Amino acid sequence: MTTSADFDRLVPAIYEAASAPDGWADVLSGIAKSLGADSAMIGLVPADCMWNGEIWGANLDRASIANFLSPGSVDNSVFVRALQLLPIGHSVDLRMNGLAAVQADPGAQQLLLPQDLTQGQFAPVLRNGNAISGLAILNEGRRGPLDPIAVAMLDAMLPRLSHAMAIHMRLARLRGTVKTLSDSLQRLTVGVLIVTGTLRLCFANAEAERILAMADGMCLRAGHISFSDIATHSALRISLAGLASFRAGDAPACLFVSRPSGAPSYTLVMAPAGAVATSGGRRAAATLFVTDPVGPSALPVPEILADGLGLTATEAEVARLAAMGRGMTFVAESLGVSLNTARTHLKAVYGKTGVHHQAALARIIADRFPPVRGLNGRDDAKRST
Repeated sequence: MTTSADFDRLVPAIYEAASAPDGWADVLSGIAKSLGADSAMIGLVPADCMWNGEIWGANLDRASIANFLSPGSVDNSVFVRALQLLPIGHSVDLRMNGLAAVQADPGAQQLLLPQDLTQGQFAPVLRNGNAISGLAILNEGRRGPLDPIAVAMLDAMLPRLSHAMAIHMRLARLRGTVKTLSDSLQRLTVGVLIVTGTLRLCFANAEAERILAMADGMCLRAGHISFSDIATHSALRISLAGLASFRAGDAPACLFVSRPSGAPSYTLVMAPAGAVATSGGRRAAATLFVTDPVGPSALPVPEILADGLGLTATEAEVARLAAMGRGMTFVAESLGVSLNTARTHLKAVYGKTGVHHQAALARIIADRFPPVRGLNGRDDAKRST
């Protein structure tokens, strides 16, 4: 006989499955066993776009599916359709035709109405905000109502199931947002690192990983950011400690990280980043923005510079190299022209951009073009060796 203890034992697993969906198979197995049923499935769908949902199942076999699909069940609902697609013991993504499918699907509309467990094999459908969850209990070769005691227990469990499914939906959306933000950060040619107050690394985008891998002034050691210059390391730790009193409008701390190779220093700017979850709990975090003035993706390709600044192709090449701090001898050799010709091109660039020296040229280019990966298609660092 089903008892409340049977369901109580499932409660922790239900909420764990909200964040780890692979756990739904075990939860559903436990529910089916407690009810004396062969198999079970559970689904979560948005009320306004029911086909944009997810379904999980456990212990599903072809015979019970065929029996459930026979006349007398909730025909053509998203759950019944899912049974036709559902791999045994796995989840299925229902993303198909969106709202139009719901509006044209009588079964989907019927699913919006409360179902009665005492009259079939479908649990009541519950709403939690914009989320709708439902539970199907399947028995091979048998139909009809569940045991009244089992119905009462399951009815008491459904709000928790619905709540857990709504949590899952919210977490899925948050994961999607985090992935979108992460993908966006990967496109930047500015290094972005999120660290704790002890400089433990929590996140690094592609440019930050490139800088750390070079180990030229800063690197990653045992999961922590380390600097070759002890004074820089100490100054950063002190600045991180002061972020607790950082107020909106305060100027962010800025450090210049010297490089043993002799290359121009990295510029490092830090800002508070709330708190991050670590193995030791939630800890205050900071975001470090690092720029490499001679990085391979520091400036746009000449074609983009030419379009944006009204330069010729050659002038754009000269502007790009000059803005990277290259001397005119290097520029002339790179273009295969004389030093005087290179200087003439640079003078033309100055005239068109309204600046008078390389630092100002670098600033106007930095202001005009966002630091997005892909604007530069070549590695000029290789050409300087």
